Amino acid sequence: MLSTKFRPTLAMTLCGLMLASCSDNKNAQPIDLSALSVGLSEPDSQGYKAEVRWTESGVPHVIADTLDSAIFGQAYGNATLNICTLADIVVMAKSQRASYLGEGENGQWLESDFAHLALGVRARAEASWGQLSHRARRALIAYAAGTNHYLATTATEKRPE
Repeated sequence: MLSTKFRPTLAMTLCGLMLASCSDNKNAQPIDLSALSVGLSEPDSQGYKAEVRWTESGVPHVIADTLDSAIFGQAYGNATLNICTLADIVVMAKSQRASYLGEGENGQWLESDFAHLALGVRARAEASWGQLSHRARRALIAYAAGTNHYLATTATEKRPE
């Protein structure tokens, strides 16, 4: 059973790992999606099982027997293509951009952190967890599991820049 309690050390470690694979290199090479089409044929430790296939134009298609597994596969596909954006959103919502990226040009990351902290983005999200339906919580847990599976199974050098 998954705990719904927040674990700050784990979350900070995951954010650091996600951001470690990101850069602002505008000349980064695209990911070879043809090598990824095998997908997730074996169930992960939580029982999710999905296959992710990419079209030649880079659109992921998820094949799964359950909705939770489909959400897991969608998250894995999204992480494959957008892990840096996902990492930035997590760090932004936690008001920790400056912690990972420095103050930023003209203090932009500090301002972002203060704004999100003042708006209570994270506090509101945590407070609303119990108000979500069981189905919505399961969907979010499956999505997090798919993203975490990507991080656990993809070497840093294989992630997009």
